Amino acid sequence: MRLFRTRRELGPAVQPVGVLDGCPRSELETIGSASRVVDVPAGSMLCEQGRLSLDCIIVESGRAEVLVHGRRVATIRPGETVGEMGVVQRAPRSATVVARDDMRVRVIPASQLDRVMERAPTFARAVLREVSARLSAANQVRVAGDAVSA
Repeated sequence: MRLFRTRRELGPAVQPVGVLDGCPRSELETIGSASRVVDVPAGSMLCEQGRLSLDCIIVESGRAEVLVHGRRVATIRPGETVGEMGVVQRAPRSATVVARDDMRVRVIPASQLDRVMERAPTFARAVLREVSARLSAANQVRVAGDAVSA
């Protein structure tokens, strides 16, 4: 089941924003050839917690809310990724992500992500830094919550 509709299969050139900032042109071309651009209306679900991870999404415009067990835990902004953890782990989605605004996203299918990471090491390192920052933030929230409950 597709959670949103593809409006344009072939999109404009990849813009070097967020996780793509600093990527050489060859890496942007690799990402562009492996992905498709999708327009997502506000209120649409980009991915659903517990479902199979089928793609990695790079937000080009708009914002999305990240929900874990129905509780908002983060906001995703342009230049950030969604779904990369489930694809890399080959695990179900760890969160539901819902478009807060009309969005434009770039979708890399799971079947292409390993190839993209191998051929775009600057992008791969940026995604790793983003996931690491999310983990650090989650750990800080957990530690703060433990201190409050103690």
